[in-house]
Amino acid sequence: MVVSEAMTRSRAAWRDLFWYGSWVAPLLVYLLFPNREFTIDALIYAGQIESIRNLFALPNYLQNPFAASPPYFSVLLETWHPHHLIFNPFGFLLLQILRPFGITQILYPLAAVNSFASALGCGFFYLLLKCVGLDRRIALATAWLLAFSFGWWFYAITLETYAIPLLLMVWALYLIFRHDHQQEGRMALIAPLILMTGLAVLFHQSYVFTVPIVGFLLLVRGRVHIHHAIVYLIGTGLFVATIYLAAAAATGHLSSPAFP
Repeated sequence: MVVSEAMTRSRAAWRDLFWYGSWVAPLLVYLLFPNREFTIDALIYAGQIESIRNLFALPNYLQNPFAASPPYFSVLLETWHPHHLIFNPFGFLLLQILRPFGITQILYPLAAVNSFASALGCGFFYLLLKCVGLDRRIALATAWLLAFSFGWWFYAITLETYAIPLLLMVWALYLIFRHDHQQEGRMALIAPLILMTGLAVLFHQSYVFTVPIVGFLLLVRGRVHIHHAIVYLIGTGLFVATIYLAAAAATGHLSSPAFP
């Protein structure tokens, strides 16, 4: 019975044309008016990703720190950068998918991925606003205000590390506030939250500060028991730590000159 009701609500959400408008319209604007001037960070990320030949090799400056440095940001040619651990590998894998189609540069493809992530983030923001009781029209207008605000629009059309984790965090918040109105199992909420917020931290480490906030919202809006919130916090910490240690071990960082 509960599964049937959940499927009914899911179908109703997909029939909500306002939801499609909340993210399809911004996506079309982002793609029709692409960025022409990229920041130096965007160019650095593109150069890093395009220079990767092996995901599990040490960067040159660790393999031989006394070798003559190649020009222009050579010291930053890090595949698994600790500030945004999986962003460069994600871009590398995307580029490998696109290479058979003759695409050898990642700047615009990854900017397009950011556009999709930012637009879809507005879609989940619209659903979140509906969960807190806003009328569909007000929720749509507010989602568009977010989509076309300066900061959101700026990062939606460039190659930066923020758009994908923002999507994951807005999605996670929507799940928490939606859970307040549903009777599904508590662990059915905890597991995807661990995955989403953990991936957000792996895409950019600053999102580690959102993890305790999500844990607090689980208690006050998700209405879970405190031990469920503790499971979420410990699970997210273990997930992130495991990926960091695995990346360090696989690339040899644990035995490199940087980790004596």
